[in-house]
Amino acid sequence: MLADKKKIAGFGHRVYRTEDPRATHLRKMSEALGQSSKNPKWFEMSRKIEQYILAEKKLNANVDFYSASTYTTLGIDIDLFTADLRGQPHCRLGGARDRATGR
Repeated sequence: MLADKKKIAGFGHRVYRTEDPRATHLRKMSEALGQSSKNPKWFEMSRKIEQYILAEKKLNANVDFYSASTYTTLGIDIDLFTADLRGQPHCRLGGARDRATGR
């Protein structure tokens, strides 16, 4: 995947060129939940992946990345995870770029 230069889900952002500030907060939440539940494996695995991708591809985690470990630790069923609709031509999600430009 890395050698093929394919997009990596959960990394990079079309507006934020540095770390997505929402990811910063969700990382802390994921870590705290892992500690309080005595099940830190999902956070630890996510952190190692994040560090590897940052070192190899210079891509920061976005808010979607830490959502998975947070939701899993909370016991939320994977079928209830937020759908990724960005590739759908009929969907406008009103993200950070839209708020910044007033669209």
